[in-house]
Amino acid sequence: MKASMQRKLQEIEMLADSLEAIERGGDLPKHFYGMCEKLFQQLEYDPLPIEKWGLIWRCYMGYPLTYIPEPTEVVIFDEVIEKYGEFVRAHAKALETKLTFEQSVDWSEQSLAWARFWACRHPDPMSRAEYAVMVCSIEDELAICISRVRKIWRRQGLYPKMVNETLVLMPIKTGDR
Repeated sequence: MKASMQRKLQEIEMLADSLEAIERGGDLPKHFYGMCEKLFQQLEYDPLPIEKWGLIWRCYMGYPLTYIPEPTEVVIFDEVIEKYGEFVRAHAKALETKLTFEQSVDWSEQSLAWARFWACRHPDPMSRAEYAVMVCSIEDELAICISRVRKIWRRQGLYPKMVNETLVLMPIKTGDR
């Protein structure tokens, strides 16, 4: 038997054992069984080994558009693909308007999170590589943006400081420039 096939069988056994343990703990909602069936089917094409999946009871299902799963999060691909499509359509629509700086940064951070997810989880190796390149590109662009903002703040005599988890711009003392 091929090593990859043996690994998949082990993953299926591990998932089945986990589900049996959860089921012994009490009644499961009917939608949970459908979710489990989808997860079993996903084992065929999910590049992330099951032992690296997150907790099954935190399964990505029905979250709002702004929630983006971590690359190791247990997900139902059909739902993630649908949410990603919604994100892409909303992003395209937003680009037709004049975005504020803050909105641009928000969209960039969300794009980066989606790119990180697909760089790890896309079933196609070529697509994973393309998303990995996208991750580097977005990170580089955000770093350039941050550098420009810091220069502007310095010219205005300000420096950023975190106060109670909030970014506050403080005046630079005369001797600190």
